[in-house]
Amino acid sequence: MRKRGEEERTGPRDRLGLNSHQYATEIHQPYLIPFIEGLDRPSNDIYFAADNAPWHAGVENRNLQADCGYQKLPWPPNSPDLNPIENTWALLKRALRKRFSRLERRPHSAAEIISGSKGGMRFNSPREGGWVD
Repeated sequence: MRKRGEEERTGPRDRLGLNSHQYATEIHQPYLIPFIEGLDRPSNDIYFAADNAPWHAGVENRNLQADCGYQKLPWPPNSPDLNPIENTWALLKRALRKRFSRLERRPHSAAEIISGSKGGMRFNSPREGGWVD
């Protein structure tokens, strides 16, 4: 995803993060719809899991969903525990904070974070009591 520029600010409170139009034009149209159309089944038989983030629920995206015909799974509000990637991000953040806890070891670039996350980093999973390499 590209970062939106200052000229794309929609209002004074816009922090220039992902918005509904950007999601529609940079994810939904070029990737999601062609993927769904390429599946060997009727689109009304396809279910898509998306949380209630504003960019998923925008009018433009609801119209694209209606045109394509796929179904959106009902998603209760404020339920990050239903989304497995949220738990994975939490594990990764915890492991990186532990690895880079001392100030002199903190990374200064994305490359340092990536290299620091490789090799023997273990993610303790509180729910399963196990670990992931």
